[in-house]
Amino acid sequence: MLAATAEPAALPSSGVSPAQAQRIARTHVAADESDPLDAYAASTPYALAYAPELLGEAGAPTRAWRTFVTPTSGIGGHEVIVDAVDGDVLLSVERLQRAQRGICDGANTYTGDSSYGWCGQTSAFLNVPYVRAEGDPATGIAEADAAYDALGDTTTFF
Repeated sequence: MLAATAEPAALPSSGVSPAQAQRIARTHVAADESDPLDAYAASTPYALAYAPELLGEAGAPTRAWRTFVTPTSGIGGHEVIVDAVDGDVLLSVERLQRAQRGICDGANTYTGDSSYGWCGQTSAFLNVPYVRAEGDPATGIAEADAAYDALGDTTTFF
């Protein structure tokens, strides 16, 4: 292994197993997301040499495990790099942004111009509040609930 300076780098020996790295990564993501540990699964880790100076950070190169932690239901995930020597989380990056759905209902009205405003705006002149935002329960308005569900399906697909 060559470090960023092209000088041979001696890496410390591993003390953390792949199974331990999986658990550390899952625990880190669950705590970060305020979720229970069983809400996440981790891929089989693979070994790599982590060189923090390549990311503009201080520190010596070290052995590490890289794994992907994903929710057991839903979408998203984190790429997590765990120090194979001491078990510290060296890097955790969310790999998929979450959808933030917001549905408005114009109550079957149309003014014929742009004075109605934009979804989610509320002011002295405009009143177009969300009827359903991300995580809200169903509204009972068939079209609004269908639009919310369709946006969720689209997000899951991509």
